[in-house]
Amino acid sequence: MRFHIRTILANLGNQCRNHWAVIVVLIIGAVLRLINLESQVTFLGDQGRDARIMRDIILLRDLPAIGPPTSIGQIYSGPFFYYLMAPFLLLSGLNPVGPAYGTVLLSILGLLTIYIITAKLYHKGVAFCVVLLMTTSWINTTYSRFSWNPNPMPYFSFLTMAAYFYLHQKPQSIYRGVLFGAIAGLSLQLHYLSGFITLGLLVLHGIQLVRSKQKREIAVSFLAIAAGGIAVMSPLLLFELKHSFLNTHNLITLFSNMAQSEGGPSYFSELSTTITQAVFYVTQTKLSPLIAHLLFWGVLILAGIKAGRSKSLFLGVNVWLTILFFLLFALLDSPRHPHYYGAIYPSLYILLASILPWNKKCYRCKLVIGIISLFLIIQNLRAAQPLLVPGGNQIRVAQETAKSIGDHIIKSPYQITTIPKTETDDHYRYYLENWYPQYTLMGPFETDQPEELFVLCFDTDCAKVQDDNQWAIASFVDKKKVNEFKAGRATVYQFQHDRDKMNE
Repeated sequence: MRFHIRTILANLGNQCRNHWAVIVVLIIGAVLRLINLESQVTFLGDQGRDARIMRDIILLRDLPAIGPPTSIGQIYSGPFFYYLMAPFLLLSGLNPVGPAYGTVLLSILGLLTIYIITAKLYHKGVAFCVVLLMTTSWINTTYSRFSWNPNPMPYFSFLTMAAYFYLHQKPQSIYRGVLFGAIAGLSLQLHYLSGFITLGLLVLHGIQLVRSKQKREIAVSFLAIAAGGIAVMSPLLLFELKHSFLNTHNLITLFSNMAQSEGGPSYFSELSTTITQAVFYVTQTKLSPLIAHLLFWGVLILAGIKAGRSKSLFLGVNVWLTILFFLLFALLDSPRHPHYYGAIYPSLYILLASILPWNKKCYRCKLVIGIISLFLIIQNLRAAQPLLVPGGNQIRVAQETAKSIGDHIIKSPYQITTIPKTETDDHYRYYLENWYPQYTLMGPFETDQPEELFVLCFDTDCAKVQDDNQWAIASFVDKKKVNEFKAGRATVYQFQHDRDKMNE
């Protein structure tokens, strides 16, 4: 036993010495993601909603079959994200900062996975450069510092691609087909745009089917892929069956409305915007559309040429997925938010790193690599300067607001709502439900009459709050204001029923 332990430790020491630079980079990445985390962590309505659902999973109150809805089209994701992050909420004692730490951990493990797989399938130097650039990326760092379903997408999207390469080596394998389908299904549950990656990989697997002499065996592997995807997506599929394919209808409606829209930007205009924004998110440098396009297409063409000359399947697949992703993304009439590119970020960095000269004998080449990498790192670290300043502590604000409301609760059940409606309230609900279980907080869509209503007004003029046409306010019968107080940024109006009017 002692010999085995010494052998294991010796092997571990050798691995650390061989990869010490990557370990240092990952440590830097951990520092960037953890500095001032608790004071800067995002905890607003989306995170409050997720925390409530994760809490109910932990307490076995509810096991959801669907995930959060998309901001466009109201298409529900799968519930994988909730089950993935719930253990971190449990470990933190139901403190919502727990899932944020969990996101940091997944980020570091994801970067390590990208390094290991890229080094094995392509090139160790490229793998290191990719991890270095992603570690210091402002976008990647920002979305690794709070809990949100799109945040782990880059790593699960990369795992989907890795599972494809594993299947490609033995395309008739049922087990590998199931694994690929399952990982693709989990990735799709984090954000629907990862479906572009899965689609591209399925096309490649289809091409392999056409070229192969083992057509029957590879055809069966498609069934295995479907089985793996269906297995992990089964809760969402059951929801679809139970609710008359609500998601499917919403998805069809979304694309139908886009197809029928008139007067909007052309496809090429959308493609140009998609590319320009991607270049900005990667470089953190404002470039003209022309320069951004030259940079994007230049990298893509050079990577494509290198993939052809080196006959590298790994690089070729990343070129193909990048082209397909941008062509399909341009079809969507939606904002180009940074997290929408999550599925393709690893491929973008792989292409960029692959075109750099890696000839060990060429010192000028190493200088070029260093200058380009240093420029991108500096630009992204400049954008990261706000990390050095403590934030507004949104968790504490939510706690203080909830306590101010909780101290004034008199009757149960009660309801809370916000003005304007764009202000969310799930982060307040999380603490109200945790701290005041003796009072029943009604759900936001319940139609029964509460005994008490709290309206959180964030407008500068709240004088006519009781006349607002919002359902929770307008439907509250014979309202009578009994109190008015401050809670965080909001002025809270407390209403009860005027029993004298109700009895007339």
